[in-house]
Amino acid sequence: MLSHTLSLKFGVLAVLCTLALATLPAAHAQILVDSDCRTLSPIVALNDAATGQHITGVLPNGWEDDSSWQKPITVTYSAVVDGKTSALRIVGLNGRTQAYHMLPTQPGHPIYRLTFSARSSALTLLNVCVRIRPAPYTSLWDKDANLTADWRKFSYIFQPGVESRPIGLYLILNEPGRVDIRDIKLERTNPDTGLGADSMPETHNILRATRFPLGLPGGWSLDRQSDDLTDAIAAPDPAKTGPSGYPSLSVKFVQHSTLYSAPFAVRHPGANYQASAYVAGDFHGQFVVLSDGKGVAHQTVNISSADGWKRIETPFKPEPYALRDQISLQGKGSLWLDALQVEEGDQARPYASGFPAEVSLALPASPTSCDNIQFVDEPAKVEYAVSGSVSGSRLVAQVVNVYGETRKLPASDLGGKTLTTGAWNLATASGRPYGPFRLEAWIESPQGARLSATNEIVFYRLRRPRFWGVDAPQSAFGTHLYATHRATTMAKAIGMNWARLHDTGVEYVGWNWVEPEKGKWVFHDDKVRVYRKSQLSLLGMLSTAPGWATSVGRTANGYFEPYTVPVDMDAWGNYAHTVVQHYKGLIGNYEIWNEPYNGSEYWMVTDAQGKRVRPPNETQAFATLMKTAYAAAKSADPSVNILGFCSSGGRGHDAWNKGVADAGGLGACDVFSYHSYEGSLGGFPGDEPETQLRQALSPLAETPAALGKPVWMSEGNPVNDMLEKGFYNVTDPNVLASDPWDTSNRLARYVTSIRAAGVSKVFLYSMAAYEGFRPFYGKWRTLVAADGSLDPTGAAFSTVAWLIDGLSFDRRMTLAPGVFAYIFAGNGRTVAVLSTAPAHSPYAILPPVGTQALDLFGNPVNGRIAANENVIYLLSATPAGKLEKQLAALAR
Repeated sequence: MLSHTLSLKFGVLAVLCTLALATLPAAHAQILVDSDCRTLSPIVALNDAATGQHITGVLPNGWEDDSSWQKPITVTYSAVVDGKTSALRIVGLNGRTQAYHMLPTQPGHPIYRLTFSARSSALTLLNVCVRIRPAPYTSLWDKDANLTADWRKFSYIFQPGVESRPIGLYLILNEPGRVDIRDIKLERTNPDTGLGADSMPETHNILRATRFPLGLPGGWSLDRQSDDLTDAIAAPDPAKTGPSGYPSLSVKFVQHSTLYSAPFAVRHPGANYQASAYVAGDFHGQFVVLSDGKGVAHQTVNISSADGWKRIETPFKPEPYALRDQISLQGKGSLWLDALQVEEGDQARPYASGFPAEVSLALPASPTSCDNIQFVDEPAKVEYAVSGSVSGSRLVAQVVNVYGETRKLPASDLGGKTLTTGAWNLATASGRPYGPFRLEAWIESPQGARLSATNEIVFYRLRRPRFWGVDAPQSAFGTHLYATHRATTMAKAIGMNWARLHDTGVEYVGWNWVEPEKGKWVFHDDKVRVYRKSQLSLLGMLSTAPGWATSVGRTANGYFEPYTVPVDMDAWGNYAHTVVQHYKGLIGNYEIWNEPYNGSEYWMVTDAQGKRVRPPNETQAFATLMKTAYAAAKSADPSVNILGFCSSGGRGHDAWNKGVADAGGLGACDVFSYHSYEGSLGGFPGDEPETQLRQALSPLAETPAALGKPVWMSEGNPVNDMLEKGFYNVTDPNVLASDPWDTSNRLARYVTSIRAAGVSKVFLYSMAAYEGFRPFYGKWRTLVAADGSLDPTGAAFSTVAWLIDGLSFDRRMTLAPGVFAYIFAGNGRTVAVLSTAPAHSPYAILPPVGTQALDLFGNPVNGRIAANENVIYLLSATPAGKLEKQLAALAR
């Protein structure tokens, strides 16, 4: 990953959610701009051949062009219709294109929310900003929206500060390009109005879950590096009743760890609040309140078992623009936790739940219940525990699936017990047993009045992976994740069989960490065995260098300094030999370095002035590094598999690749590796996955077959910055989920296209790009939500992995203009992945006899199937040639 998380930038008072924010409370929001782009009016045209100024077209009401100050300038605004969708097309052929909408003067410190949908087939960068108009045209807030060829929804919340001069909302193309945009809305709210407050009850304790009879509630999570079996264990303790009167949560932090609560919504961010909890045990650490990951209040927790139950109270003031407020518990030791409370006011009041009762939810214990995954050959059950005053009331629940279908469950009458437990049997004949599900539950009085907050559990019903419980080095699929039981179990459960130790795990194999001082070796065999215990094969890294072995000359600090070119090749070779020898039998594959190509921060030296610069003769230097590592690794283990080059999709790497190859690089690797990040839909000839592979190989070869070596895509994903809250609803109240069909379809097409292009293995990056809903980690996230729970894309991936992993690509067929079938075959089955180009002819067929049609999440599709934007799978036991003939006949 070229820029890693260091590339994320957050303004002082601006937070970007590239998916979408929750709707601002209607009673408090003022709509300032509402342009759906369906109705457009002609602008005052400017056509002056003498000055080269040509500005023509139509704009939504209230919008004006502001490009005419340039000479020459050519701008066209036009309407574009895409199916049932109308949009504004902005084309700038030269100069800087600017359109604006004036805004009323805003008193006080308003908070704005801007939303729009946009696309650009030319991948034009769209700058959106609020700026003073007229001069001095100072920008009060601005963001660059990275557009793809497909529609994406963008949403921003920001507070630009006090400004009495006229201001406007601007859309700017700083360079020539083309952008389609629609549904532009700008809303204003007061800073003392919470974003998601209207969904909260009028009670003094605003938390939905304040006690833990079934363990961690939905949305609660451990930090991503702490193992849930050895480092940080959180579980209900029926033997330890807390001040709430119910079983408390046992928390054991063997090493310094963090427990995060689910987000909560406040009504009045400008007001004073109190957060409190009861703790008992032996523990030293911090009780912290977070606003969008930033600690806004801290309270030391220093308790011993002799103290008994002790209440921790922390006053705080929420950030006015925060999407997520949370509580975290950080430290080391053992404690019990109970009776949480967050309330508005200057003092903490006695603990009380926000409602008379609470509903707790969990899956029955199983090997995958730590990740809320059930295989379809396991009972479909969800457990509940109702606590509080519930006499005469009833438990109400419903199940929602990814198709938008809601199924009411039979209501259960509750007696006079203070703790009622049970389970729902969710067996259903709906015909859609696979994919993401959300069970929502609450307590009602006989008259229908709510007696509890709505609680929910998101869980997944998946096919048991073909390689569950066994090593599968032949598998095509891997990812990046930390060595924790819950992470490795999740990866294996969705069909991953490899882990690459870059970023997550580099400290187990990277030279900077394993030999911090010359001759002093530090290994983490226990962590490496966590991966292997889940039968994940490992792609280790021969990368990084300690400061003593580079031009840094001291301890390497920060993220990039360890990626400094070694100056001592003998020491580098000794490191490679030592690591490969040490992990022989555990790690049989290594990649040499990460993204060293031109322009990358990963291949640098420190000059005499202390600046990081590219090394002289950089391609020859990298080839020497490869040859040294290759020889040393093979001397330690002749069977070890070595990956080299670590190229990338995108233009501009030809000279680098050629230079490394000319210096002997191709002879110093068994596998050619590259990276591929893209946001456009794949799944048709000449798509972005195919293009990036060709660019990564250039000028050495056109295809992996022509190169004469296996090619592995060792890092990439097609959903950068698109995954946020997974399938949650009330758990993350201020953030809307991305469209699970859109993101899942992108992932399925990406995987299909890369495998069809001849790439042997695909490593998605990253299942570790999260940290308790904190926003900093979302840029590179794949397969998981912001708390590390499974995202719907994980369910879609499990389907494509179950279908095509272990198969060979046979051919791609054209079934109709813009409609294609990718054929994979082997191991007694043939799979056709039906995919479409952005423009395609209508196409519908009845699947051939003996062929089963499955949708994106693996559920059966009955009757005629019509090609659309989402992939469809055809599964058959017939040989590839026969299925191809059947499809060819149907295509005529």
